[in-house]
Amino acid sequence: MSESLPLTPRRTDTGLLSTIRGQPPHIPDHELLRCIGSGSYGEVWLARNVMGTYRAVKVIYRQTFSDERPYEREFNGIKKFEPVSRTHDDLIDILQVGRNDQDDCFYYVMELSDDAVSAEKIDPATYEPKTLEREMLSRGRLPFEECLRLGLSLAAGLGHLHKHGLIHRDIKPSNIIFVNGIPKIADIGLVADVESSTSLVGTEGFIPPEGPGTVQADIYSLGKVLYEISTGHDRQVFPALPTQLEEISEQEDFLELNEVIIRACESDPHKRYNSADELRADLLLLQAGKSVKRLRLLERRLALLSRIGLVAAIVLLVAAAAYYQVNRDRRLARQNLADSHVAYGTRLIDEGDLSGALPSFAQALRLEQSDVERAKRHRVHLGVVLRQCPKLIRVWFQDGRVNAAGFSPNGRRVVIAGINGSAAVWDVEGNLQVFRLTGHNPEKGVESACFSRDGRFLLTAGEDRTVRVWNAENGEEITAVSPLLHPDTVYCASFSPLGDRIVTACEDGKVRVWTMGAPDPPREFVAHSEAVRHASFSPDGRWIVTASVDGTAKIWRADTCVQAGVPMRHQNWVFQACFSPDSASVVTASYDKTARVWDAATGKLITTLHPDAPVHSAQFSPDGRYIVTTCWDYDFSTRVWEASTGKEAVPPLKHTSYPTSASFGPAGNRILTTCANGVSHLWDLAGNKWVASPTPVFYSPDGNAFATFEGDLLRVWNATTDTAISPGIRPEYPVHDVKLNRDGSRLLIITTRTQPAGKTAFFGQVWTTSSAQALSPLFPADASITSSVLSATAHRMITAAGTVVQIWDAIGGRVSFPLRHPKRVEQAVLSPDASRLVTIAGTNAYLWNAITGVQLQVWSHPSKVSHVEFSANGRQVVTASGSGGMTKRYAQVWDVVTGEKVGEPFWHNDGVLFAAFSPDGKRVVTASEDRSAVVWEIATGKMAGSPLIHKHQVLEAHFSPDGRWIVSLDAEDTVQVWDAATSTPITPRLKHPFPVWDVQFIANGSRIVAKSEKAGRWIDWQTTGNPQPALWRIWDLTPDPRPVDELMLLSQMLSGHKGDQIGGGLPLENEALQIAWRKLSAQYPSDFTVSQQETVAWHQREAEAAAEAGQWSAAVFHWSQLIQVKPDDQTFRDRCAAAQKRLGSERTRRTE
Repeated sequence: MSESLPLTPRRTDTGLLSTIRGQPPHIPDHELLRCIGSGSYGEVWLARNVMGTYRAVKVIYRQTFSDERPYEREFNGIKKFEPVSRTHDDLIDILQVGRNDQDDCFYYVMELSDDAVSAEKIDPATYEPKTLEREMLSRGRLPFEECLRLGLSLAAGLGHLHKHGLIHRDIKPSNIIFVNGIPKIADIGLVADVESSTSLVGTEGFIPPEGPGTVQADIYSLGKVLYEISTGHDRQVFPALPTQLEEISEQEDFLELNEVIIRACESDPHKRYNSADELRADLLLLQAGKSVKRLRLLERRLALLSRIGLVAAIVLLVAAAAYYQVNRDRRLARQNLADSHVAYGTRLIDEGDLSGALPSFAQALRLEQSDVERAKRHRVHLGVVLRQCPKLIRVWFQDGRVNAAGFSPNGRRVVIAGINGSAAVWDVEGNLQVFRLTGHNPEKGVESACFSRDGRFLLTAGEDRTVRVWNAENGEEITAVSPLLHPDTVYCASFSPLGDRIVTACEDGKVRVWTMGAPDPPREFVAHSEAVRHASFSPDGRWIVTASVDGTAKIWRADTCVQAGVPMRHQNWVFQACFSPDSASVVTASYDKTARVWDAATGKLITTLHPDAPVHSAQFSPDGRYIVTTCWDYDFSTRVWEASTGKEAVPPLKHTSYPTSASFGPAGNRILTTCANGVSHLWDLAGNKWVASPTPVFYSPDGNAFATFEGDLLRVWNATTDTAISPGIRPEYPVHDVKLNRDGSRLLIITTRTQPAGKTAFFGQVWTTSSAQALSPLFPADASITSSVLSATAHRMITAAGTVVQIWDAIGGRVSFPLRHPKRVEQAVLSPDASRLVTIAGTNAYLWNAITGVQLQVWSHPSKVSHVEFSANGRQVVTASGSGGMTKRYAQVWDVVTGEKVGEPFWHNDGVLFAAFSPDGKRVVTASEDRSAVVWEIATGKMAGSPLIHKHQVLEAHFSPDGRWIVSLDAEDTVQVWDAATSTPITPRLKHPFPVWDVQFIANGSRIVAKSEKAGRWIDWQTTGNPQPALWRIWDLTPDPRPVDELMLLSQMLSGHKGDQIGGGLPLENEALQIAWRKLSAQYPSDFTVSQQETVAWHQREAEAAAEAGQWSAAVFHWSQLIQVKPDDQTFRDRCAAAQKRLGSERTRRTE
C-alpha cells in the first residue's frame, strides 16, 4: 500500500541527501533544495528552477519496485497524465517529465503547493506543504460551505481525469494540496489507465471492498474524503455521525451532504454514483439550495411502487410527480452547470481571452439548448464574441514541428519550414502548395525561412549546417551562390534590405555576413559567448542585431561588423531580436518571460512586455505600432501588444500546440503563426465584422430609424431592415445637424447660411419622413443652443442654452415660452405626450407645464442633479443625484401628478450619474460612480438581482426595448450588455478607441450604437473638405443561429481546446482540427474570409488612431495602403499628404 507524505519534512543531517539513494539525482534546470516528503516508491523535493521559481520534484526509483513491470507502468501513467494535468484547474500541473536511466529513476516536476503557514510566500528553510489533511488536523470538521466547495472542485478534477481514461487510485486528504488557495488533486504517482490498473495500491480505509483501480473506487475514496472533512471522524468509523449532531448549526445542510456521501461510499459499486460528474451534479443541487434527500426519497418510492404493483393509476400519478421532481432538480443542476461555464467564459473575456471563452459558452448552449430563452442568451454570447475575434482565414498541416514561416513582399505567398529538412511555399488566396524546397538534409530541421525584400529569392537555414538560396518563382536552388556552409547549426539567416547581403546566426557563437554571388569568404566575427539564435539587418540596412543564449542582444554596424552601443541584457536566453520599421527601436524575446523594447541608438529600455511565459519570438508590425510574440506557455497563445504601452492590443490567437513563430504580413492586418505540432495558421485582424459608416448617422430616440447625410441628400432608414423609409430630402443650405422625433416619422434639419458680415446664421425646419415634405417654414435658431428635444408629433421642440430653456411651436417656427433658471440647465426632457417638461439645473429638478410654461414642482437634491427621465407612460420621473465625492447618493422616483416621492430612494455608495425606467415602468436601472449599475423594483425599493459590477465609474445604463437586457457605459469608454434578470453579462466588455458619450439600443434591441457626441447636442458635421473620423460604432447582438454541434466545433477550433470541462480541456488533436477546418471552411466560407470593405475600414481606423497618437509614420503607412486599394480616393490622398507633412516636421525637429 502507498504511504502518505509525512506532514513534517524528512531531512538528513546535510538536508540534501536522499532517504533512498544518498545523493539525489541530477534534475535538468532545477536545484534540489531539500527533501520534503517520501513514500514507498520515491521522494518529493523542494526545488528551484533557473528562473528562481520554486517547484516540487518527485523522484521515483527503480529499486523500490520488485520488478521492472510496475516501475514502467508508473512511468507510463505519468506520461499519460502529464498533458491532461494542465487542462484542469483542480489537477496539479505536471510541468516536466524526465528519465535518468543512469541513476535508475524517473522524475516529474510539479507546481508547488502553498506553505501551510505563510501560504504563497515560500521560505525553503521552513516550507511545509499545505494539504487538506493538515487543514483537518488544525481546524477539525470543516464548515458545510467549505466542504461543498471542496467537493465540487475535487469531483470536477476527478471527472476530468476519468474522461481521459485515467484513474487516481489513492484519493485521500494528504493527497489534496492547495496552490494559490485552489484545491488540487496531487500525488499522482499512482495514476494509471483504467484498463491496466490491476495492482493493489491505495490507502486503507479509502479503498472500497472490491479493491482499487476503477472509476467507482475513486468515487468511493472521494466519498470518504468528504466524510472526514464534514464530520471530523476517521474514515474507518464510517458511517457514524457526529455525537452532538443536534448542536451543529448547519444540521440540515450536513444531513443533505451526508446523503451524497452515503451514496458515494456504498459497498456495492453498482449503487454508487456512475461517475464523478454525477456526484458533482448532486453537489450542485445542494449549492442551489435543493434537497438531495428528497430526490433520493422520490426515486426510492418510485422504485418501490413499481415493484409492489399498486393500482396503475396511483403508480402513474406518483411516478409522474416523482418524475417531474427528479427532472426539475436535474434541470436546475444543468442550469447551475451552464451558469458555471458562463461564469468561467466571462472571466476569460474579462482577461481578454475571447477565443478561449468560446468553448464555455458553447458548452452552456449544449446543456440548455432545449430552453429557448436561455439558449438565446448563450447564442448571443457566441455571436458577439465570434464577431470580435481576429479571423482565421487559413490553416496548413504538415508532419512534424514547424519552426519558421514568412510572407512574400506582396503577401500573396508564404514559406513554411520545419523538421525533416522540409520547407514549402503556399499560395495564400488559392490555398495551394506552389512547390517544396528540397536540398536540406531530410534528417535535420530547417530553422528559418524568409523572402528577400524584392521577392526574387528565398533563404533557408538549418541544422544540417547550411544556408540555402532559392529562386522564389520556381523553387530551384541557386547553386551559383548556394549552399553557404557553416561549422554548426544555423538558427537564422536574413537578407539585407537590398538583397545583396546575407547575415547568418550560428551555434558556434559567430555571425557571418555574406555577399551574394561574391567568391570571397564571409566576414565573420564572434558576436556572443554562446550560440547565436538570431541575426537580421535593420530596415535601413545600416545595422545588424543579434540575439544569443548568453542572455544578450547586440547591435553591430553592418559595414564594419563593429559593436555599437551596449548589450541589451535579459536574465536568460534571448531567442530573437528585431528592429522596428524606422530602425529606431529593437524588440527582444527572452526565456526570462519578457519581451523588451529598446532604444536602438542608446540601448536604453523603453517598454517591457510580460506574457508570463518564456518568449520564443517577437516582431514589430510593419507600421511599428504593434509587436507579436510567441511563448512556451500551456495556453498555446500568440499575443499582439501595443509597442508604445506594452498593453495587449487584440485578443490572443489560440493554437493546439506551442507556437514556434509569428510574423506580420506586409500590410499589417495579417499574422502567420506556426506550431510545434506541424500546424500553421493565418489570421486577419481586419475581420471583426465592423465597418464604420463613411457618413454621419443620426438615430431616433427609440433606435428604430436613422438618418444619413451623403453629399446633399438626407435620407431616413429603417434600422432593423436597413431599407429607406423616405424618398430623400435635399436641403437648400449646408446641413449642421439633424434631429428625429421618437419613432423617426418627423425630423428637424438645422442648416447654416453665411451672412453678409461673414457671420454664420442657423435655421431650423421640420419635415415629414415618409413624404419628404416640409411641415414648417425655415425659422432662425440660436447658435448657442447646446441641446434640443423634438416631441413625438414634432409640434413642440425644447432647446436649452445657458440658463434658459425655450419651448417652441416647431410647426409655426416660433418660441412659445422662455423658462429661466438660476443656474445653467444641464438637461431638458419632454413627457411622451409633450404636456410636461422636466429640467435640471444645479441641485434642483423643475417640473413645468409644457403647454402653459407654468412651473409645477421643484425637487431638491443633496448634490448636483446628473440626469432626469420620464417613464414610458409619463406618470413618473426618476432623477439621479450625482457628484458624490465618495459620499452616498441616490436616485429617486417622483409622481408627476402629486409631485410626491414614489417609494424609497435607490442608494449607492457614491454619486448616481444616470437612471432609466424599464419599458413597463416597474423597474429602474441606476448607474453610479461606485462602479456599479443596479436594477431596482419601484414597488419595493429593493434590488432586483445583484449589482452589475464594472471596472470604472458607470456613466449610463439603459433597458432594451423588451426590458430583458441592460446596456451600460463606463468611464473607460467601454460598453457591456447584461441580462436584467440574472445580472450576468451577455457580451464581453466592448472597448472603443474614442471617447463615448452615449450608448443606445437600436433596431428593436438587436444592436447597440456607441456615439462620441452627447445625445441631443448640436454637432458641426463637416462632411466635405475636411472629413472627420467615424466616432460611432455599432455592435450586432444577433444570436448565432448555427446548430449546436457546429458551434461546438467552431469554438474548439478557434480556442485550440476541447473545453469540455470548466477550467480547461485537452488540446484538439491534429486530425480533429483538420476535420473541423475542412468542414467549417467549406460550409461557412464567409466566416473565413475578409472583404475589401473590412480591410479598408481597418486601415482607416488604424490610420486615424495613429494620427490621434501622433504616430505619423504609422499614419502614413496606413493611408498609403488605402491609396493602393482605392487610388482614386482624393480623401485618402489628402489625409496621407497631411500625415507626411507632419512626419517631415517631426523628423526635422529630431535632427535640430
